[in-house]
Amino acid sequence: MRILAVIDTIQVSGPARQLIAIIPTLQKRGVSVRVACFHRQGRPPSPFVDLLQSTGIDHVVINEHRRFDVMAAWRLAHHAIAWDADLVQTHGYKPSAIAFLMKALRRRPPWIAFFHGATTENLKVRLFHWLDQLLMRFSSLMVVMSAAHKAAAPPGVPSAILYNAVLQPPHAEAFERRRRFSEHVPARYCVIGRLSSEKGVDVFLDACHIMRRQGIAFSADIVGDGPDRALLERQAAEAGLSGLVRFIGHVQDPEPYFLANDVLVIPSRSEGLPNVLLEGLRAGMPVVATPVGAIPEVLTSSQAGVLVPVGDAPALAGAMLACATEAYMADGVADRLSITRTFSLDARASRLAQLYDEVLAREPRRPR
Repeated sequence: MRILAVIDTIQVSGPARQLIAIIPTLQKRGVSVRVACFHRQGRPPSPFVDLLQSTGIDHVVINEHRRFDVMAAWRLAHHAIAWDADLVQTHGYKPSAIAFLMKALRRRPPWIAFFHGATTENLKVRLFHWLDQLLMRFSSLMVVMSAAHKAAAPPGVPSAILYNAVLQPPHAEAFERRRRFSEHVPARYCVIGRLSSEKGVDVFLDACHIMRRQGIAFSADIVGDGPDRALLERQAAEAGLSGLVRFIGHVQDPEPYFLANDVLVIPSRSEGLPNVLLEGLRAGMPVVATPVGAIPEVLTSSQAGVLVPVGDAPALAGAMLACATEAYMADGVADRLSITRTFSLDARASRLAQLYDEVLAREPRRPR
């Protein structure tokens, strides 16, 4: 089976990491995956392409001579046909637009469209997400990250849930350190992700402000960058948090922050299935999160993490304090370890291979 996975990204995003990690596991099941991505003329080399090259992943780079280069779409469509792909899977609005064009021209294999959730930082991005979801209506299958997204899928559009995976084995040393946690040391919290409105970092800062006013000793790292960074830094300064909360910025590898901090906070207003949730659990961290996307489907144990209402800063502050205790930190170790084993790469690859088979059963492949 040949899968052409088309993704539009420059950075090594969450969907990109999931895609790269699953390819070797799919290959063991007889599924060959080629990654197709884009590079616009005159721009610096892409970190994502660099990672594809360093890992030896089969890939093709489609060159774009300008923004909205129609010929780039034609070149990708031609490559899918020449490579004789059995399925095309897309990640992002541009790949969806190209897959839709291929379908309209009746020159295509079946199309699986991945929906990873939407961001809301500006009108242009919201428009692109709207376009992506509109085009997905014409796909052979829409793959979503949570039961909530499946329930919201357009009527009549085939859809299926595919959970993200923990990409590395559990960090044994970190789990052992959680067992020995002492609440007499000021707790260290972290938020890791894009600094845009849907991530709710402003609510996290409000919760930190509440704890500061109560005289509670703590520190916090905010890891990531985005359009709201300046606004959030100003909010932190006005709340007197400058000495307690650090803005780290974008990092290529966030693992040191999972290991250095005690509690992971995900105060999002919307999500798919955030990689940071699984990565935090892999490091044995208790998680305080909102019940959006697939988060409540992962945090089924109250010992692994605590769910609080969206936008409720007092509830968030209370949960953050409850998680930073010796008993809670240690008692949830077994449940956090169990979750990392449930959401494994093998489980994700097995489910994805099953979806490939189901689509091809409905839309038989063309003879070679």
